[in-house]
Amino acid sequence: MFEMTGNKAGKSINTNISDKAAEIIKDFRIKENEAQEIINTNIGTFDKDFEKAISVVQDFNELDAETKNSLISLLNDGKTATQENNEEKKKTCQSMFNGFILGAKTAAKDVLPALAQIASVATFFGLKPQ
Repeated sequence: MFEMTGNKAGKSINTNISDKAAEIIKDFRIKENEAQEIINTNIGTFDKDFEKAISVVQDFNELDAETKNSLISLLNDGKTATQENNEEKKKTCQSMFNGFILGAKTAAKDVLPALAQIASVATFFGLKPQ
């Protein structure tokens, strides 16, 4: 009889543990899905911000075609590096951007305040809104 009670108790404990594990897994999956939704939203916002920045550069009449193309290329590189979550590419792009700014003509520097107003771009390149 003791053996029977022990087996029932063991099965009860195992069932409770399995139920608790299933509940934990379910909660984890819900949180994982919520986290993925936040990530997807942030990536979507990031992509939109970089597209907006490209549009700002394209519409900035004071920039010549070569400067526009160079800046747009840097923005696209930054966007791609972030999408790929490639830290080395991000650092390279940020360094190239800094070099671009140092050698840029006055008109190129004039577009920076507009780019600094776009949160993701400002954060990525270390720009500060004025």
